[in-house]
Amino acid sequence: MARQQAVPAVPPTLQPAKAIPILEDLISQADVLVDEASDSNKRQQWAHTGKGALLAALGNRHPNIQAFGAARCGVYHPSDTESYLRQQANEQLERMVAVLKSTVDQLRWQLPDPTQVFLPAGSAHDAYVEIRRIVQSATSEILIVDSYV
Repeated sequence: MARQQAVPAVPPTLQPAKAIPILEDLISQADVLVDEASDSNKRQQWAHTGKGALLAALGNRHPNIQAFGAARCGVYHPSDTESYLRQQANEQLERMVAVLKSTVDQLRWQLPDPTQVFLPAGSAHDAYVEIRRIVQSATSEILIVDSYV
């Protein structure tokens, strides 16, 4: 009997500080997919991008890679309605998002400051809200350095 070859380990190719914003963007994109058809190209593209982002962030041996694939599993029958299929696809989407959120949490452990916030370029309102939250929670003096001004 031939022995199976082990899949070689592929290390992560993205640093946590670069991977976290990509994963957080995918998490936010998932909200739009809820209204898509169960077999839409947008859902497929999102899932493929999610798997690619996980592989780049974690390498191919991390358990979250397998968990993301398992989250897409389902049972189908030819008589299933589109409504039922969409409900099932949305449940799968929720499970995949949970894996992405878990990955973000785990990647934050590797940062010097795990509370660091990543705001995508062009999200001025989100930046304002986050800065306001930080300023309101301050218990001592704050020095804000903005190199843009």
